[in-house]
Amino acid sequence: MNHLLGRTDAPATSSGHSTTARQIANVKPPMSDLSLTLRVMAQPFRTYGAIARGDEPMPDWRVGALKLLFVLASFVALTATGRLAPIEIVVAMVSFTYVPVVHAASTALAVRAVAKGKASTKDAIALAYAGYGPWLLFFVIVSGLALFVPSPAQTLLRVVPPLVLVTFVWGIVVTYGSFRRGLELAGARAGAATFIHYLIMIAFVVGYYVIAGALLPQVLPQP
Repeated sequence: MNHLLGRTDAPATSSGHSTTARQIANVKPPMSDLSLTLRVMAQPFRTYGAIARGDEPMPDWRVGALKLLFVLASFVALTATGRLAPIEIVVAMVSFTYVPVVHAASTALAVRAVAKGKASTKDAIALAYAGYGPWLLFFVIVSGLALFVPSPAQTLLRVVPPLVLVTFVWGIVVTYGSFRRGLELAGARAGAATFIHYLIMIAFVVGYYVIAGALLPQVLPQP
């Protein structure tokens, strides 16, 4: 009897091991932060959809904020001094702490305005930080041009305006994808959230330069 029981138990154990092995083999490794940034840039709707379905983990908003600060601080240090000194990067990161804060606030306000109770504000902020790839690439390109081209001023005057336009449109598409696929909002709600988000960001940038006194002298006639 024991011999027969042993024979009937063996296939079940083997089947259990096989099932476990198949489950392990089908598990996808989580995306690295760089891989996530590149995939969101290239395929925002598909990548955000995978995160919403749980096929990929939700990105960490703290990593996204630090990444944005680091690239922005490196951009400032390179274009201002031509070098990447650690102390200059740290000082710039502290000085520009308000950038991810304003970004998070604009995302939170957009979500609350169009999808209060229907979407997680924390997830919206994390997804939005993951979609800053186009602007990070913009900073890298401008830094490279400022450092390596023979006549950086003339080159930047020609290249930066169209580059800003392309980056801006690209960023809008990615942001819309984060609301539409990442948070699974309806198309109209996602569009409204994208509009509110960028309206707040643009208002902040314009207000910053007005307060700093750098914008009005350029647009108003001087006495």
